[in-house]
Amino acid sequence: MKSLTKINIYLVLISVLFAGCAQKRSSHYPQANYKPTKIIKTVEIISDPQGARIELDGSYIGQTPTTVNISTSTGRFGRSLVIKAFPVMNGQYVQNKYYVPGQGIPNRVFFDMNLVPQSRNNININVR
Repeated sequence: MKSLTKINIYLVLISVLFAGCAQKRSSHYPQANYKPTKIIKTVEIISDPQGARIELDGSYIGQTPTTVNISTSTGRFGRSLVIKAFPVMNGQYVQNKYYVPGQGIPNRVFFDMNLVPQSRNNININVR
């Protein structure tokens, strides 16, 4: 009987000791409804020569030099994006820059409007 009482006392003491060491895990981890902070990244778009007409996914945004603000929470593109530059003068070609989700957002995008196509079959120059 004495040994059974001692075992019960030990079990109670061990339970009390371990109960005092428990912590709430949620204090170390974000809550389920956590939303990352959105930031606006400003991207400068330039060309040589200046004055190229710029479209972002088919919408006109201005002539170079210009800037565009892109909303992000990671510093990376959250969706596909196409930036298109239209010629300033005769003999130049439309140029496209393609960005994919997860790709880093650059600080500056440059279009060299003096580039020529590598073949006559493809007049879009994709410079990344």
